[in-house]
Amino acid sequence: QETCISGQSAKKKEIEIKLEVPKAKPPSAESIAKKLQQIELQEKELKPLLNLVVVGHVDAGKSTLMGHLLFKLDYVSKRVMHKFEKESKEIGKSSFAFAWIMDEHDEERAR
Repeated sequence: QETCISGQSAKKKEIEIKLEVPKAKPPSAESIAKKLQQIELQEKELKPLLNLVVVGHVDAGKSTLMGHLLFKLDYVSKRVMHKFEKESKEIGKSSFAFAWIMDEHDEERAR
């Protein structure tokens, strides 16, 4: 085609450019299953976060309350709990077994 612009003639050329974009392969069933397994493992590893503040007078049962909660939520094994129950009975403080979950050191347990 020829077009006349202010007395000048210009030739217009049409160029056809074909670009072929490679199509991405759809994911295989194996790769999808593997990804789902990874996601499930991550979800199991993530635990909801809960911050608690326990306030009370001396000997009001703050450590006992938190120790009992940790035991009920399976953060403390039955074996460890049995050990604390046995040790606390031996020194005549059987009601302190759950508190000992929170009080790891002998100094804390003596208070």
